[in-house]
Amino acid sequence: MLRTILVPLDGSPLGEYALPTATDLAHRSRAQLLLVRAARHDTDEAAAYLDQLPAEAFGLPTDPMAEDLPASSRLPPCLRLVIPGDPAEAILAAARDNAADLIVMTTHGRGGLRHLLLGSVAEKVIAASPLPVWVVRASHPSLPSVVDIPVEILVPLDGSPFAEAALPVARQLASVLHAGILLVHAIEPTSLADDLLLTQPIIPPETALLDASEARTYLGDWVERLRLEGRPARLIVADGTARDVLLRESAAPGIRLVVIATHGRTGLRQTLFGSVAHDVLRHGTLPVVLVRPSPLHP
Repeated sequence: MLRTILVPLDGSPLGEYALPTATDLAHRSRAQLLLVRAARHDTDEAAAYLDQLPAEAFGLPTDPMAEDLPASSRLPPCLRLVIPGDPAEAILAAARDNAADLIVMTTHGRGGLRHLLLGSVAEKVIAASPLPVWVVRASHPSLPSVVDIPVEILVPLDGSPFAEAALPVARQLASVLHAGILLVHAIEPTSLADDLLLTQPIIPPETALLDASEARTYLGDWVERLRLEGRPARLIVADGTARDVLLRESAAPGIRLVVIATHGRTGLRQTLFGSVAHDVLRHGTLPVVLVRPSPLHP
């Protein structure tokens, strides 16, 4: 269960796009919000900004303290922190020191080599965070900025323990959101199958590719485990590159969230999230939760 949800804020409306999602998750899981603002110089101004955030920024009615409002329309327990210094370091320190369970932050919605999808602060946070990071799209803040009764969470699996590290997070969020889980595996074209770094960078190079029969058996075993837990689950095995399959399936009706494992590395050949996760973020429309597996997973 989620207990503390951290939302990094920089004083801009863009950063505040993450607040309605975080607020909705906090209500559903009875968690507290941890609002963090890094300040290199003026800490008083940063503190005033956090204290004066209006109810509308959280996706709440304008008078969240009114006596007749339901609990879901009130501001959840909220801790506000101003931390001097580097923004990424401040976010990570706040997450560690306050035992946060999830970070919810906004994308810039920009692409290119100079400006990756999330901007430099988010890149550093995801690269180093041991916590899952829920990425809210600035370009699609209403799809859904507040979580609108999700039906299914999509989780791509490739047969590796690395990719499976996304499953505990997906299970937890499925419980919070009362959602099912859709497991997806892409059968790469033969001409591309040898270039794992290009086509499936979320898996270690030594992982063997599964054929269609092996993939159905593998995903079927996971579906059975999830159903035994009382969780709705199904699988899709489809031909195509991982990028194309995930973008197509994530656009299907009823899919509300993608949870995907990522290396958190930087560089031109293997970008911050690996090219598959990066493409899902850049070209998809759903929010994405990025999970960085522990060092035990290569």
